[in-house]
Amino acid sequence: GDWNAGRIWDFVVSVGVPVMGAILLLWWLWISATEYAPDTWFDPTERFSVMTCLVQCGIVMSLLMLLNRRMVRQIS
Repeated sequence: GDWNAGRIWDFVVSVGVPVMGAILLLWWLWISATEYAPDTWFDPTERFSVMTCLVQCGIVMSLLMLLNRRMVRQIS
């Protein structure tokens, strides 16, 4: 059977992981805007720009949401 990892694990997974993910994303955006592409941070065609990261993240999140909806419909 299953074992209970405890309340600490639930807290880490529900709060800690999303917070750390947001911090990591914000840090990468800051580095991208200040060091990699300070003059072209708004250009989505530039390789290391902030907008490139935001566009890519938006595309990936949209695809994952669509796939999630499709999987939910198949299960139901």
